[in-house]
Amino acid sequence: MKKKEIIYLYNILLETLKIAEKLNACIKFKFGIIRSRDFVKQDFDQLKEIEEDNAKPLKAFYEERNKLITKYGETEGQNVVVRPKIIVDKKEADNPKWKKYEKELEPIKDKYKKELDEYEKKMKEYSETVLEEDCELPKVHKISISNVPEDFPTELLDILIHYEIITE
Repeated sequence: MKKKEIIYLYNILLETLKIAEKLNACIKFKFGIIRSRDFVKQDFDQLKEIEEDNAKPLKAFYEERNKLITKYGETEGQNVVVRPKIIVDKKEADNPKWKKYEKELEPIKDKYKKELDEYEKKMKEYSETVLEEDCELPKVHKISISNVPEDFPTELLDILIHYEIITE
């Protein structure tokens, strides 16, 4: 397995826990997913630490950008959202607030160009080297397929079987 799969697997386990709660899964299933999540989290945290260290020089950029997000953003629940989730709709890309945000963001990007370029360089190296390294599958807690909730999504089941968390 590649190290980038650790991030993927960790997020799958988090999603699985949410679904397990909704489906009122049995204790053995929840326990197994929690144990597996905790085992995988150790490796996940190491990878996230590298990402966070790479982003530290961008703290001032993020602060200035966040002020713009707050200024032009529209609330969605308790979160402030500027970007449409996915710009597939031309009218969202033409949103006047979005255009103002983009226009005011450009000088901020220019101001932090050196830091942004260095960040991109480091993240490219991180993606091409560290995340592509081979590693062992982290220790996981095995769960019998008989403990999987009836309405559990097949796609997730296949993934958990692939990573040897669900066994027959």
